[in-house]
Order: sequence, then structure tokens, then C-alpha cells
Amino acid sequence: MDGLSYKRGDYHQQGESLRDYHSALKDSSFTLRCERAVTSNGVAFVHDINAGYWPELYMECDVIFADMPWRPGYDEFNRRAGSSLGHPPWPEFVQNVSRLVANIEAPVVLLWGKHAERYMLPSEWQRPVESNGRPAILHGWRLDRFGADGMDRLDIVRLLAHRYDCLGDFCCGYGETGYIATQLGKRFVMSDFNALCIGHIAQEFTDV
Repeated sequence: MDGLSYKRGDYHQQGESLRDYHSALKDSSFTLRCERAVTSNGVAFVHDINAGYWPELYMECDVIFADMPWRPGYDEFNRRAGSSLGHPPWPEFVQNVSRLVANIEAPVVLLWGKHAERYMLPSEWQRPVESNGRPAILHGWRLDRFGADGMDRLDIVRLLAHRYDCLGDFCCGYGETGYIATQLGKRFVMSDFNALCIGHIAQEFTDV
């Protein structure tokens, strides 16, 4: 367990109102586009990880976590975001992320489906977990294996927030990583390529 306690579902009592990232932009009421949102605990901003570099703000993070888009969801999210054109195919996206994982000193934890393993940088360890009720694989680099088999992605973030002071998330969607970090008195740096997600964070985080 690497010094971290785990109790399945212990976050969900606080986080029942949070929506799944994979449903991002499905709700047509999301209309606010925002390039940057700042709170007392952190910052969220627009950045496309396919650009091939880490924004300087990520150098403040003690750990990087992301619940990565799965192959079908990647194309659908791009379509909803109005950015299908100009984005690389999903296998190339996985390879772009892998190069960035290799190019930062901080520990990295990625939640992905088994289908990504064909294209991604081999991880130092894996653990079978769940993402939105579906089987997924937790991949880790530069940190000890932690948690428990079958745990949910929100519990993963909560464990990381107990251990680290500043959490990074480069596919932040609705901002759940920042929400959990804030609830536990920690800091966050988040980004997403879609300005509607950052707009949602700018509106919702005033109530955290």
C-alpha cells in the first residue's frame, strides 16, 4: 500500500455531484469558453498536450495524474469540442503522451484501457482498476505501486492527494482532480485542450 490507506468508495460521499469526464460536453448548456481559471488552490488553463511540451506550471507538481481518453471517446470528445480536424489519430496521441511522460521528472500515473498498451511507453508497474464502471489499467512511472485492485479513479486521485502537495492533470475535463485536491487542502495545476471545460471549472470552483 506504500503508506497510503484505501477504503473503496470513501470519496464518493463527497463527490456524488461530480460528473464523469467521458460525458464532457454532452450537456449542451456548457457555453462559457475560458482560457484560464484561477482559484486560491490552483490554476486550470487551455493547453493541448499534442503540442509536445509541458507548460512551465507543471514543473510545480509533485505528481501528474490523468484519466486518459479511450479510443472511441477520443474521437467523440474531439467532435463535441469542434476540433476533430487538426488533431492526430488516437495512436499518435498515445505516442505523444508517452514522449511527455518520459520527459518530466515528477511521478506520473495514467489511467487507461488495455488497448493503449500497444502504443504507449511501457510503464514501471500496472494495477487493474475501474474507470466509470469499466475495467481499466493504472500505469505508474517513478513511484511505488499503490492502492488496491478494483479501486475507482476518484479513490486513486484521493490517495495521491493524501501523499502529494500539488497534483497535475493534463486531461482535466470537469476538474475532478482539482476538486479533490481543494477538498483535502492541496494545490493543483490542470489543463484541457477545450475551453468549455475550463469555463465550467471557472464557474463551479467558486463553490468548492
